[in-house]
Amino acid sequence: MLQDKENIKLKVMEKIVKNLSLFKASMFIRENLYQKVDYLEIKDRLFGELTVDELYKEITGLRKKGGLKMESLIEMIKKLPPEYEQEVYDFVQFLLEKKYPKPKKELKLSWRGALQNLKDKYTSVELQHKNLELLSD
Repeated sequence: MLQDKENIKLKVMEKIVKNLSLFKASMFIRENLYQKVDYLEIKDRLFGELTVDELYKEITGLRKKGGLKMESLIEMIKKLPPEYEQEVYDFVQFLLEKKYPKPKKELKLSWRGALQNLKDKYTSVELQHKNLELLSD
């Protein structure tokens, strides 16, 4: 059972890194996975005394009616503590980026030939080493 949990965690982490930039994935991991969160408190704030069966009926009823109502979503967000506002915003941004990805820009090669005057002075390997040297400083 524990091995299954670890396998699931690994797969989830792979998906997060694949679908987000490495920076966003690391921010998500830091903010969500390495802090103590009282999920029961959040559940109570969002759903009060509703049972799982009542929540299920409400969700399936909303699906049949054509989806969630914006008002109910806003009301749920209002019940969250202020420190979760940024998390909600980031998640909505993630969903928007996933649904409407930015078009990839074509590479511009306007710099091509800019170092032509140095070709007799340096080899491409020497330039690569110099580049690595500069980046490591």
